[in-house]
Amino acid sequence: MSPRSVFRFDTWTLQADREPDAEPVTYAMRCVVCGAASEPAEDFLDAQHWTFRHAGRNPSHHTYRETVNRPWRAWRGHPRDALPAQADGARPAASDTTRPPRSDGIRPAPAEAVRPAPADTRPS
Repeated sequence: MSPRSVFRFDTWTLQADREPDAEPVTYAMRCVVCGAASEPAEDFLDAQHWTFRHAGRNPSHHTYRETVNRPWRAWRGHPRDALPAQADGARPAASDTTRPPRSDGIRPAPAEAVRPAPADTRPS
């Protein structure tokens, strides 16, 4: 008997974690000149205020770097697989799956199609 390999190809979905129990999004600023950094905060204004205080104390420090920590979640399957079945047992149409599923069981509304802006038809 020879060895045998089995390959399984799956679709994975990745989205920002907006569940009620998700970690909060946090913001921090770091001075590129000296390396000093603000504490991570859930409100960007806290990081921004730290930047203004630091720049006020160090007038030659003009460059800063923002760090955003955003929780993400991944699951095996297409986003439509995570949506609840409709009353008749059918899955929502593919056009209904352009937005991530919600944790409260409500199907998201279909995303509107993106249409290009009309061409400018005025004479030059």
